[in-house]
Amino acid sequence: ELEGDEYNRVMDLYYLQHNQEFAELYIELVDVRNQLALELGYDSYEQFCYEYEFEREYSPRQAAAYFEDVKEYIVPVYKQVLLSDAYASIYYDYLGEDELLQTLDAVVEKMGSDLSESFNFMAEHGLYDISQSTLKADISFQTYLTNYEAPFLFMSPYGDTEDILTFAHEFGHYADALINYNAYETIDLSECYSQAMEYLTLFYLEGIVSEEELENIRNIKMFDTLDLYVQQCSFAEFESRVYALGADKLSAEVLNRLSLELSRDYGYYEDGWDNYYAMTWSDIPHFFETPFYVVSYPISNDVALQIYELEQQRSGAGVEKLCDMMPRKFEGLMDTVLDAGLLSPFEAGRVQRIAELAADGLLG
Repeated sequence: ELEGDEYNRVMDLYYLQHNQEFAELYIELVDVRNQLALELGYDSYEQFCYEYEFEREYSPRQAAAYFEDVKEYIVPVYKQVLLSDAYASIYYDYLGEDELLQTLDAVVEKMGSDLSESFNFMAEHGLYDISQSTLKADISFQTYLTNYEAPFLFMSPYGDTEDILTFAHEFGHYADALINYNAYETIDLSECYSQAMEYLTLFYLEGIVSEEELENIRNIKMFDTLDLYVQQCSFAEFESRVYALGADKLSAEVLNRLSLELSRDYGYYEDGWDNYYAMTWSDIPHFFETPFYVVSYPISNDVALQIYELEQQRSGAGVEKLCDMMPRKFEGLMDTVLDAGLLSPFEAGRVQRIAELAADGLLG
């Protein structure tokens, strides 16, 4: 198994060898998709995805302004955290399958309500697979078994404490699907429930894991929050700018230059790794398979953080809000959010508030 400089050298050779062919394939996809959007009467493929593919209640222009706020308020906090002891002190302890199941069972039992009933149903009927195996795909998801009229949770765990958050995330999807009989909803709304479950879990782990481990898991999640906004917004901006340029102005060099530029703009660039940050855009499967998907992560996470703040202000308030929102009346995020008395992610000051929450959690 390669490590250190040897691993980096081999990966560098890999990117250099395949960059051109990845670029040619991606540019061809951009060209076909842009033509498709024009044929269907849309100004751009980005607009087509927002309005038709994902049925979003916000525009690419609103998203672009959101990205600028992320660069102004969240990126400086992210850079501080990378240099701080908060990030350096994160560790990952071993956690087996039985302990993982027992941990989230205890968490959800404390939450009560529909969440506890959903977990008990899943556990009693064996509607989950959280076992460790080298034969499993490296992916976690919830799917609905129509013939059984019940969801199934699949997870490929790492075998450490971070699995608690992944399990909570997928269980958020599971409870949503069970309570709503798998009724249709937009991606943005679906991810709101799953991400909210992760944040709420942080409050209910107290007394289930040690204080030291709880603090570590909180740090993992808050750093993951910063990473989500920085990485996913940079990917979303990459896509937007690529499709706006159009295939005739794209090349491997243009794609690489843009990828490297955004790694600097969003604060995750490291000196001496120019080839890596220039060429790793080709590692993002969403670019090839589901363009303009990634913006759903930060937008829905804003709502999840509002639920986190409610729980922070009063024990049980976040769980109550999530449970009130789950048996939903609407298919889209914005209608559901406003009906629940929460703020739009595009409300003035929301990105700044997220930066403050992350800084408070990681920098004190």
